[in-house]
Amino acid sequence: DDDEVTRILLKEIFEKESFSVELAASGEEAVALLKKRNFAVVLSDIRMVELDGFSVLKAAKEYQKQCLVIMFRHHIHHHQ
Repeated sequence: DDDEVTRILLKEIFEKESFSVELAASGEEAVALLKKRNFAVVLSDIRMVELDGFSVLKAAKEYQKQCLVIMFRHHIHHHQ
């Protein structure tokens, strides 16, 4: 996810459940990690600035044949 607060929150939730977590601040970072390490699961925001979640999904399927990809849409609602 390109939102830092969301990344930190998800990291804390999954580490509390004893999962090992690797963070990527962008689609580009996620693809670089997918090329270097093996992952069982990838969580990705669909909407990111440069490289979107669908590009991360494509890379995961190319480099991580058995990886489960969970995509979500992060939406911040601002009240005025």
